[in-house]
Amino acid sequence: FFSILAKADGQAVFKQNCTVCHGEKGEGNGPAAAGMNPKPRNLVKDKFKNGDKPEEIYKTVTNGLNGMPSFASLPEADRRAVADYVNSLRKK
Repeated sequence: FFSILAKADGQAVFKQNCTVCHGEKGEGNGPAAAGMNPKPRNLVKDKFKNGDKPEEIYKTVTNGLNGMPSFASLPEADRRAVADYVNSLRKK
């Protein structure tokens, strides 16, 4: 959606910022997930509250949602790349 090269960059951003809660594969089972309420979303199969299009995922990453913090401090290109990567995890 945002860039052909975004997947690789997005995967690195995801690994650095998201796996602690969402897990290595995005299944909501990261090491911090056990102590969280609500639990982190399973990015592979759970319905997204604000939509699953890359632009909607980007807005969620930027603004945060419920227990998920805002990642507005990350560069815009990183947030767009991770949105593309998260979108690629979805089972179609």
